[in-house]
Amino acid sequence: MAKDRKYCIGFDLGGTKMLSAVLDERLEIKVRRKEKFADKSSGDTVLESIVGCIRGTLEEAGLSPEDLIGIGIGVPGPLDRKKGIVKNTPNLGFTEYPLRDRLEKAIGVPVLLENDVNVGTYGEFVKGAANGFRHVLGIFPGTGIGGGLIIDGKLFLGATGNAGEIGHMIIQVEGRLCGCGQYGCVEALASRTAIAKDAAALAGSG
Repeated sequence: MAKDRKYCIGFDLGGTKMLSAVLDERLEIKVRRKEKFADKSSGDTVLESIVGCIRGTLEEAGLSPEDLIGIGIGVPGPLDRKKGIVKNTPNLGFTEYPLRDRLEKAIGVPVLLENDVNVGTYGEFVKGAANGFRHVLGIFPGTGIGGGLIIDGKLFLGATGNAGEIGHMIIQVEGRLCGCGQYGCVEALASRTAIAKDAAALAGSG
């Protein structure tokens, strides 16, 4: 008889680290695990790190893949959601990489890919600071600035899948150069990187 599958794994794939968590049927965290990448030279080596982190999380929780409903993974960068492909993440070695299918084959359970900021926003809507609201804009400042949008209780992706991404809206004409090549983007002015540059400049000038 097949096991009663009642757990899932939420996985945050970052540029320098991975965070994996086992959640029960009430979406309460049972175990969480954080690791750095052993090797980011290619998509396949990153996949090996992801699989190792997931297996370590399951072992720590005293579970096996047979206990899982599935895995949800938040990925930085653009995706082809229907095909389960990570289109391009320069910091992780992914270029048109079929992460969903390869991870499903390695672990043996269904995998869902979504943009990391979208799933972060949805997590806050379900169990965090945005719980109880119907319309939510999530803003995630870090190396850049990401955004996610929930309208009437549903994650809103828009025509291109990038709805809510405010990082490259121009808010200062002829402002600071952004990594995207434009000037005066929100990200160029208010990201963690930009604030650190401002702080260093202020310290240097006394």
